[in-house]
Amino acid sequence: MLVTASVEGEEFVAEVVARLHGTNELEMIRLLSADLEKHHNLVSAQGIQRMNGQRLSLYRFRHVLFQKYLYNSLDEIERAYLHEEAGTVLEKLYCERVDEIAVHLARHFREAGIAEKAVDYLIKTAKQARQVYANAEALAHYQQALALIKQAWPKSKPEQRQELTAQILEGLGDLQTTTGQHEEARIAFQEALEQIPQHDIIWQSRLYRKMGKTFEVQRRFDEALQTYKLAESVLGPEQEQHSGDWWHEWIEAQTERIWMHYWQAQLSEMNELAEKVRPAVEQYGNPAQRARFFTSLTLMGYRRSRYVISDEIIAHSRAALSASRESKNLNSLGMSHFLLGFSLLWRGDLDEAEEQIQESLKLAERTGDVVLQSRCLTYLTVLYRKRGEVEKVRQNIPRCETVASTGQMIEYLGTAKANRAWVAWREGNLSEAETNGQAALEAWQQLPAGHASAAMHWAALWPLIGVSVAKNQISKAIDYARALLEPSRQRLPEALTAIVEKAIHTWEGGDSNETRTNLNQALELAQKMGYL
Repeated sequence: MLVTASVEGEEFVAEVVARLHGTNELEMIRLLSADLEKHHNLVSAQGIQRMNGQRLSLYRFRHVLFQKYLYNSLDEIERAYLHEEAGTVLEKLYCERVDEIAVHLARHFREAGIAEKAVDYLIKTAKQARQVYANAEALAHYQQALALIKQAWPKSKPEQRQELTAQILEGLGDLQTTTGQHEEARIAFQEALEQIPQHDIIWQSRLYRKMGKTFEVQRRFDEALQTYKLAESVLGPEQEQHSGDWWHEWIEAQTERIWMHYWQAQLSEMNELAEKVRPAVEQYGNPAQRARFFTSLTLMGYRRSRYVISDEIIAHSRAALSASRESKNLNSLGMSHFLLGFSLLWRGDLDEAEEQIQESLKLAERTGDVVLQSRCLTYLTVLYRKRGEVEKVRQNIPRCETVASTGQMIEYLGTAKANRAWVAWREGNLSEAETNGQAALEAWQQLPAGHASAAMHWAALWPLIGVSVAKNQISKAIDYARALLEPSRQRLPEALTAIVEKAIHTWEGGDSNETRTNLNQALELAQKMGYL
């Protein structure tokens, strides 16, 4: 009887064992509780559940070694037979609530060699794990399902095999994208594309769009744009008679392209796409897509104003957050909290900015989104720097670097170096400040021209100006000052811009003493304003 129970695992249901063993259920309970628990101390009662009017009596082996020893005593044929029977009995007992034990059923049917049922339950288990953001578990279940399809799927059902393979590969790709494995994700999406029916244009478009995102995150913008165009082209032209699903995918493709143009400072392209997608969002968009549209308007505001935050930008940020809350999508909600926090940071509302970015970080950690985690950690550190909190910045930098490396976020690795330069400057370590400031600029130079990270170059340039002035390298300081005022940079406050421009002007006029005075005034004001 215990050998039969061992097939269920360390925990087992007495009624299942009774049916497998051909024993009366009451007799089974008596044997388990009286003999095996009280006399032999091999099992322990765990309680009773009710399932579809059926009482389920739960027991556990006192030690997993007992269960393993008994299970290993079965030969291959006995194991397969008992696993199949156990799975069948559990399906009958749980009936419409069978998804609750999908992980157990997947194991039983896998061990029984019934690939179709095992794959079905593995996919359900993976989806359940994704819903609670247990990404490692979901990944393992998808990989098991994929291996089982390759090894044991009936040759008589090729179409079903292809469709399930594509579903699994897409799920794998989604998880790999979330956890920063962009190359692996792209391979999974490409393999999924090779499996799906040619007539399923929405599925094709979705996979191309997801592939495009992996290129975008890696700053491979030409490839991203080409892939996004494929996502749009397979859908065909817009027509009113298209289904809501068609329009949802079309909106997704357009909003992804807006993000890509944001990174490249292509404001006219952003504006053109926003106007193109607005009517569809208003008519067909779901709450998450409305949030993404307001995000797009916020991004355009950043680029148009060079990160000088207007009331309109704040309003769009809050509208995105409101729509995300309505969607109840944690990924959307996390991004919207970050976006509002980012807007408030440059507005100078540091307390609320910190609240919003911290909330975003909690959600990103819950979902396992390493890209969003990297953004949150980076700008929390910038926020602490704006407050002059040297120790907080120092403590945050290693984590910023670790997560940015995992997510392959070169721009945020650059910002971490810039923040190291700032800490060194504040502590009077000119050599370390210069080394890290230069390392930040070198990291950012790896990015495509016009990348949004150019706006943050002040984070490295101000410490470098300070070092150059301290070393009486005025020519070098002026070069850094000119870089501060380039159109791709974040617009500095007027007073700070004016004194930097004055320093450049006096240098060009040949007055080095006045230039040094102006630069020192600029450094003093930059520190008061939270830039240095």
